[in-house]
Amino acid sequence: MSRALLKKYDVGIVGSGPVGLVLSGLLNHYGVSHVLIDRRVEPVLQPQAHFLNARTMEILQSNFHEAHKTLVGMMQDSDKWRYDY
Repeated sequence: MSRALLKKYDVGIVGSGPVGLVLSGLLNHYGVSHVLIDRRVEPVLQPQAHFLNARTMEILQSNFHEAHKTLVGMMQDSDKWRYDY
């Protein structure tokens, strides 16, 4: 068992997807003790989110300006990921 799990935290976040990471950043900003738990041991090098909803992007933009700029810069044009059926 990880030593981090032996401590007490105010909040536990399961999953380090877009919502989990944004929540972790916000809790850190406000000084709330928390732990982020994910099934993967190592960071993933390739983006895993296929879709970020508008509210997630608004929260990123207003609270994590540099992360938002980086994320927007990584996005491909929509014609690269849309399929015609």
